[in-house]
Amino acid sequence: MPPPPITAMASQRNLQRGLGIFLVAATSISLSSQTAAYMRVAAMTLAAYDWFITLRPECRLYKRHKAISRAVILFVLIRYVSIAAIVISNIGFFGTGFSARACHHYHLVAPLTKSASVVVE
Repeated sequence: MPPPPITAMASQRNLQRGLGIFLVAATSISLSSQTAAYMRVAAMTLAAYDWFITLRPECRLYKRHKAISRAVILFVLIRYVSIAAIVISNIGFFGTGFSARACHHYHLVAPLTKSASVVVE
């Protein structure tokens, strides 16, 4: 079998070097609290935007279904438990007025609401 062309060997070395640099960079990246705060604000903004643009179809759904059905109940639970989970989580993240005892109790609330939103979905 003939040896591979030199350009193929050079490209393979460059690819390996590039992947090595990428792996080192990926392992050294850690989210700062400021980045986490920006991500949380972005999530809240997207949730608010989604709620706002689907408010009119939601009102039409309620007008169309005079009786409460399982589908309507499930829709409301999915819609509002998810938003509540995001809001409660952000209150815990951005809140500063918690006592140690309140913080300990509140620390349990956010995961429970997130779990409830997953169960509902």
